[in-house]
Amino acid sequence: MSLVAFRLSNYLCFRDEVVFEMNAQLRSSLMEDHSFKLVDDREELLKVALVYGPNASGKTTLLDGLFALRAAVLWSHYDVEKEKSFSILPHISELDTGRPTELEVEFVKDDQLFRYGFAFCDGDFTEEWLIGYPKSKPVTYYRLSDGGVTQKTFSDYLPGKKLSLLQDMRKDKLLLSSAAANGHEFLSEIYQYIRSIFSFRQMETSATYDYESSLAEQMQKDPELYKFVLDLLRQADVGVVNVRVVEERFELFDTDSSIQGMFNDEFIEKLKERAPSKKYKLLFEHKLREGSYYLPWVAQSDGTIYLLTIASWLYEGLADGAVCVLDELGGSLHEDIAASIVRLFQSPVVNKNNSQLIASTHCSALMEGGIGHDQIWFVTKNEFGESDLNNLVDFKPRSSDNIRKKYKLGHYGAIPLQQSFEF
Repeated sequence: MSLVAFRLSNYLCFRDEVVFEMNAQLRSSLMEDHSFKLVDDREELLKVALVYGPNASGKTTLLDGLFALRAAVLWSHYDVEKEKSFSILPHISELDTGRPTELEVEFVKDDQLFRYGFAFCDGDFTEEWLIGYPKSKPVTYYRLSDGGVTQKTFSDYLPGKKLSLLQDMRKDKLLLSSAAANGHEFLSEIYQYIRSIFSFRQMETSATYDYESSLAEQMQKDPELYKFVLDLLRQADVGVVNVRVVEERFELFDTDSSIQGMFNDEFIEKLKERAPSKKYKLLFEHKLREGSYYLPWVAQSDGTIYLLTIASWLYEGLADGAVCVLDELGGSLHEDIAASIVRLFQSPVVNKNNSQLIASTHCSALMEGGIGHDQIWFVTKNEFGESDLNNLVDFKPRSSDNIRKKYKLGHYGAIPLQQSFEF
């Protein structure tokens, strides 16, 4: 599962087309800890890409574009309230122009390169296409306009009956979604791939007790996850030397007899059978000069909670070889801990399945040591509310340049243009 590129145009603050790429562009990135070989060694893909920019510049919007494409593929076939399942809106200046929003993802599946995308306008998919490279030349598996009403092109490379794919089509549906729902073998594989390739996560500071219980139960059942979480906390040097998973048993209605009296005995017994009889919590061991003591989840620092809320997500993403999309890497984390998360993906020992990390961040310290120039992206927004995207390579930096210093001095844009306060 590997992402090669993502293209979007007329999507929220990105009025013009931008292309985000995971191709290794520099010889310095052609190293085992920066990239991995793909498609008969003809191409190198990066393991990590970091997106910088001031607040409200469009960093999150760029990542949301990937999420919107995936959500549209997953939900467009179903008769649900689509605006709640996925949201695809144009730049505000294009609301009444009829210009569609375009989203396209380029990825590798089973050593073959694919491009899948669509155009969306006023609730309908005006175009949809799937292009593959089974050999050296591109092949259009299919291309539709207005759900196949005004244009339909199918390739002989697409197995199965072509026209039968259109029987259940409407302008507000994607063929890929409809074909998967109807069991088309080849397109179902593409659908499942897009569904599973991306793993999205936002950093949270207010993780609930429910999350603690869920993580504790996972750690209880999976010793490898338990070891991963413990190693992550120890390497982060947050003062935790060990973690205990505590199991607590409980009976439904034990603490509230008034509620129990509202239901008959038969209903209560059925509810008890289905309700969980135990829950889990975590206790964290901290050292003292003499001995140690255990503290609960709520007593841990924001930085520790940050790590815990993404621990199982990191573990699963690395195990599955997924494209892990993380909004706001940093937050309450010390810059060295943020760097250690990047190193998890850069490490050929830990990242054996070539997972990829795409993260927005304000942590400029990550620019130093272990990150190639082609792994750094900048999002800027002009005075008209239009965002743009550039790779650091576009600025032709020298190998001797202090990238972090030049970034903070504004050489690459993507920093807030502050004005003085007047009181």
